[in-house]
Amino acid sequence: MSNPRLSDRAAKDDAYRQRNALVAWLASLYPTVLARTDIEGWSDDWHWCVFISTPAGQVSFHVHDSHLAYFGHVKRIDNNPWDGHDDATKWDRISETIRDRLWVLAENPEARS
Repeated sequence: MSNPRLSDRAAKDDAYRQRNALVAWLASLYPTVLARTDIEGWSDDWHWCVFISTPAGQVSFHVHDSHLAYFGHVKRIDNNPWDGHDDATKWDRISETIRDRLWVLAENPEARS
């Protein structure tokens, strides 16, 4: 939920900051790389992309240059490893990973560590 006292721009920036903090945490749990993309028409400060390899497949998130500090633990590579997934596939893969993890925890409570 955004803070009503923030301007629209500040609220959007804060939402991206919060999202990227969670993406950085996810990147600490699964094999992840950070690479530059070259998307025509995009602002140059939005070309970094985090590629996370979940058990259900790759998911990716574009990251603004101002949030790169969240990803200091992630290896930077020169090539773009994108597997062609779209947003719907990304969220399906995230949902599948969550479902599988919750099933493992339900079946094996000792796996919570």
